[in-house]
Amino acid sequence: MKKYIKKSTKFIVIGYFIISCLYIVISDWILQYYYQENILVAQWQEIQSYIGVGFVFITATALFFILKRRDSLVEKQLKKLKENENSYYSLFNNMSHGIAYANPEGIITSVNQASLNILGVTEAEMVGSSVNSDEWKPVYEDNSGLSPEDHPGFEAIKTGKPVHNRILGALNQETNTYTWLSLNSIPEFKPGESKPFRVCIIFTDISQLKNSQDELKLSQKVLKESLKKVEMSEFLLNEASKISKIGAYEYQNDGDQWFFSDQVYKIFGLPKSNPPPLKELSNIITVETNKRLIEASEKCMKQGVPFDIEFELIQEITTWVRVMTIPIYNDDKEIIGRRGVVQDITDLKLFENELKKSKEELEVNLTTVQRSEFLLREAGKLAKIGAYELNGETNKLYWSDQMFEILGYDGQKAPNLEELMVLLTEKSKEKMNKASFELVSKGIPFELELELINFKKNHLWVRIIAEPIFNNEQNVIGRRGVLQDISNLKKSQFELEISKKNIQASLELLEKSELSLRQAGLMAKVGYWEHDAITDKVTWSDVVYQIYGTTPENGAPDLETILTIFDEESMERLSKAAHDCITKGIPYDLELQLVNLKNEKLWIRNMGKAIYNDQGEFIGRRGVLQDITEHKTNLELAQKSEDMYRLLADNTSDLICLHNPDTSFRYLSPSLSYLMGYDQIDLIDKKIDVVVHPEDLHILVDAFGDMVKNGTKVGALSYRVRHKSGNYIWFESLGNPIFKEGVVVAFATTSRDISQWMSAKKVIEDYQLSLQKLTTEISLIEENQKKQIAANIHDHLSQSLVISKMRITELEKRPGLESIHQDLEFVKNHISEALDNSRKITYELSPPVLYQLGIIDTLYWYTDEIEEKYNIKVKFHSNVSSIKLSDINAILIFRCIQEVVTNTIKYANASLVTIDFDKDKTGVSINIMDNGGGL
Repeated sequence: MKKYIKKSTKFIVIGYFIISCLYIVISDWILQYYYQENILVAQWQEIQSYIGVGFVFITATALFFILKRRDSLVEKQLKKLKENENSYYSLFNNMSHGIAYANPEGIITSVNQASLNILGVTEAEMVGSSVNSDEWKPVYEDNSGLSPEDHPGFEAIKTGKPVHNRILGALNQETNTYTWLSLNSIPEFKPGESKPFRVCIIFTDISQLKNSQDELKLSQKVLKESLKKVEMSEFLLNEASKISKIGAYEYQNDGDQWFFSDQVYKIFGLPKSNPPPLKELSNIITVETNKRLIEASEKCMKQGVPFDIEFELIQEITTWVRVMTIPIYNDDKEIIGRRGVVQDITDLKLFENELKKSKEELEVNLTTVQRSEFLLREAGKLAKIGAYELNGETNKLYWSDQMFEILGYDGQKAPNLEELMVLLTEKSKEKMNKASFELVSKGIPFELELELINFKKNHLWVRIIAEPIFNNEQNVIGRRGVLQDISNLKKSQFELEISKKNIQASLELLEKSELSLRQAGLMAKVGYWEHDAITDKVTWSDVVYQIYGTTPENGAPDLETILTIFDEESMERLSKAAHDCITKGIPYDLELQLVNLKNEKLWIRNMGKAIYNDQGEFIGRRGVLQDITEHKTNLELAQKSEDMYRLLADNTSDLICLHNPDTSFRYLSPSLSYLMGYDQIDLIDKKIDVVVHPEDLHILVDAFGDMVKNGTKVGALSYRVRHKSGNYIWFESLGNPIFKEGVVVAFATTSRDISQWMSAKKVIEDYQLSLQKLTTEISLIEENQKKQIAANIHDHLSQSLVISKMRITELEKRPGLESIHQDLEFVKNHISEALDNSRKITYELSPPVLYQLGIIDTLYWYTDEIEEKYNIKVKFHSNVSSIKLSDINAILIFRCIQEVVTNTIKYANASLVTIDFDKDKTGVSINIMDNGGGL
């Protein structure tokens, strides 16, 4: 292109100059023809000729510089366009967003590398398939199937309008899992047409964001279920606490915080308050009890030692309390507090006191058995306690009335021991047998808690106390004791344990859910917010604070401050959406722009909905906030890159092609029509042999085959292609492989028309061939001149010197010339030296041996001369004894060898030179080596 512009400039200037001069000459002839005798006219014609030619010369020079300036500007623009083309083409191929082009029928015609990576397919699998192919199994966000007419690509083609931010799922062919995509479809129109000729589909992999949202929904669901379980557990705990008179408390080091359940307040008789009234609590316990509690609490907080303390309260009504406490640890195994339960054991204490009192009375005076039985019977009725006695000698069992009621026995007399043992569970039976054996054999009393099924098939837990009966010889002759139904107490204990476990599991699940929710929010930059309209209180998660550029320590700013950070349009949209949400209950989902309190420019997505109470009254709003700045920025970059790529691809003068591994065309740039006269549809899916010259086809097939096999780039290749008109033009192409998982799946070529350059190259080659012939002829002429000079020296100067030397030798023999004999000897020696020098000059100019014996013998002679003259060892080897060469070839070979050896002697500082002369079918090979330091 540059050469064409420069040539056109020269042609325009030269053409203008010639045409103007012709005009002046023709006008001169016309003047001479009509005014031949008018001298003034002739003078004017002469003046006109000089002035006209001068004017033409000046204007032609000005025109030349103007066109030269134009050429310079055009050349700069072409260079800049080429740089932009390369940069944006590289940007297109290396974008992180997937880009695909589809025709009006929805068939994909071209894609970039990112789209192949996202969908896990090869270019061959994707190009030519439908955008709604069953291979992708596209689905909506709710995983329902996507109908073809609802695909964003088809929708953009049908409506002629862009479709933005459509979320779809597509099956990744590599992982066989769904990849979630955010699609934007933009229809493209040709000038003057109302229907799009293709659609550009840009999609981004948002699988991580989608998965985070799904995890967020799942976490919310689990959280709701956990809260329900916690509520149920709390209900059961409260009911169990009321039945068993048990309450819970907790103390946290951080902030010195106390927590009492409702039953604790009731047990201690304290008014409900937050924090609990600890001062009033200290007034209803003794100093000794307070000291015991303080010591136990310190051991628990410092050493992790749990405690279980019973004490009496200082109140009008006697109340006994049991406090059981365990330490609370954090993740670092540090004690951060303590928790436990408080139980009202007044009834149990009263029963124990009564039982103790009864035992004492029984031991003091056996005659008061009836009274004791009466008291025992009354106490039994109150505390579900029965008395029994077993006579070991008669094996008879005596029961109080309460025993029959507890065990559900309807007989008149107590059953035997075998019948009673059947009622016990296996574990309780083992405990009873062991305790009975020790009582009978050693006289050891026992107190056991046993599990049984009574005669009425009711499941019971009982506490049995037995003491041995001794005779006068202190032998055990029986046992007596009491049996208490503790089923309700056990049930309360079991329910309490289950409630504790449920509460602990729920708390752990709640903590995990909150952690997952918080981590998912941080990853997806999604935060939660809530506004209580009654208290006007705003609650934010950590991510919302980050988005708005503040911290939880500073607190959430008021709503007026928040609105001021949005731009005018976003503020109006948010105000209207909030008003409609409050007044009409309409939820909203907005993309807004703001500059936060840290002066950071952000794009956010704000979603909100109304909150109503059970009466349907509006009480506030809640929603989520997401930072979508990166997503927005990527979409804008993708749009700009796409526009620039399309601009460059549609307007570049070079031909850009995408090939399958078999060289068939998958894509050709629009410059195809300008360069070769074809339409793109003419060559799509056709191999290169349809346009490449048959003689040049092997060049491309071999080069592209190596590129596909080895993954290497292809350098500049020159070849001929057929123009649609039928004539051939010259192309120069570069090739680059396209990889997928380390395998070449396609390759791209960039080609340009070099026909003018090839024509110029042919001219240069012809010129170089002529120059080479001329150089050879000059060398031959030079050697012929040297040969003639050498012949003249040999034939004339050398002969004259020989004759002179012979004459002097004759003069030395004459007797009358003895007086000048010394002078004659001096002249004779100088003539000999001159003769030797002339012989050397003759051999250096044109060695006669070269023409007489040939190049091989000449080189043997030459190496001997070098060894003798320079004291350097020279070895000459040849695989032939002789070779027929023309004079010019022989002298050129000799001169080349002579030049190399001379330079070696001068510069290499070598002691050995080796010359190898080899002849084969292809020609002559000469290798010259030395052991020096190089030239």
